[in-house]
Amino acid sequence: MSDWLTVTPGDAPLIIAFPHTGTDIPARIEAGMIDPWRARKDADWWIDRLYAFATELGATTVRTA
Repeated sequence: MSDWLTVTPGDAPLIIAFPHTGTDIPARIEAGMIDPWRARKDADWWIDRLYAFATELGATTVRTA
Protein backbone atom coordinates (compact mmCIF):
# COMPACT_ATOMS: atom_id res chain seq x y z
CA MET A 1 0.00 0.00 0.00
CA SER A 2 0.97 3.61 0.09
CA ASP A 3 1.33 6.09 2.91
CA TRP A 4 -1.66 8.13 1.68
CA LEU A 5 -4.18 5.31 1.38
CA THR A 6 -5.69 3.14 4.11
CA VAL A 7 -7.50 -0.06 3.16
CA THR A 8 -9.39 -1.97 5.84
CA PRO A 9 -10.25 -5.37 4.36
CA GLY A 10 -13.60 -6.95 5.04
CA ASP A 11 -15.21 -10.25 4.17
CA ALA A 12 -18.43 -9.00 2.55
CA PRO A 13 -18.73 -8.34 -1.20
CA LEU A 14 -18.84 -4.58 -0.61
CA ILE A 15 -16.20 -1.85 -0.97
CA ILE A 16 -16.83 1.66 0.36
CA ALA A 17 -14.39 4.41 -0.64
CA PHE A 18 -13.89 7.72 1.15
CA PRO A 19 -11.73 9.67 -1.32
CA HIS A 20 -11.85 13.11 0.30
CA THR A 21 -11.21 12.34 3.97
CA GLY A 22 -7.50 13.09 3.93
CA THR A 23 -5.75 16.35 4.69
CA ASP A 24 -2.16 15.20 4.12
CA ILE A 25 -0.71 16.73 0.96
CA PRO A 26 2.67 15.49 -0.29
CA ALA A 27 5.27 18.29 -0.37
CA ARG A 28 5.82 17.98 -4.13
CA ILE A 29 2.09 18.52 -4.77
CA GLU A 30 1.68 21.21 -2.12
CA ALA A 31 4.53 23.20 -3.72
CA GLY A 32 2.40 23.67 -6.84
CA MET A 33 -0.73 24.81 -5.02
CA ILE A 34 -1.84 28.41 -4.80
CA ASP A 35 -3.58 27.92 -1.43
CA PRO A 36 -2.72 24.66 0.41
CA TRP A 37 -4.65 25.81 3.50
CA ARG A 38 -7.88 26.05 1.51
CA ALA A 39 -7.20 22.70 -0.16
CA ARG A 40 -7.02 21.04 3.27
CA LYS A 41 -10.36 22.57 4.22
CA ASP A 42 -11.98 21.04 1.11
CA ALA A 43 -12.36 17.60 2.69
CA ASP A 44 -15.22 15.40 3.82
CA TRP A 45 -14.15 15.74 7.45
CA TRP A 46 -16.41 13.20 9.15
CA ILE A 47 -17.62 10.93 6.35
CA ASP A 48 -15.40 8.03 7.43
CA ARG A 49 -16.86 8.26 10.95
CA LEU A 50 -20.39 8.46 9.58
CA TYR A 51 -19.84 5.15 7.80
CA ALA A 52 -17.73 3.52 10.54
CA PHE A 53 -20.43 0.87 10.95
CA ALA A 54 -19.55 -0.49 7.49
CA THR A 55 -16.55 -2.42 8.82
CA GLU A 56 -18.81 -4.11 11.37
CA LEU A 57 -20.93 -5.30 8.44
CA GLY A 58 -17.87 -6.78 6.74
CA ALA A 59 -17.35 -4.09 4.10
CA THR A 60 -13.88 -3.25 2.85
CA THR A 61 -13.18 0.46 3.31
CA VAL A 62 -10.71 2.62 1.42
CA ARG A 63 -9.79 6.12 2.58
CA THR A 64 -7.17 8.75 1.95
CA ALA A 65 -4.78 9.95 4.65
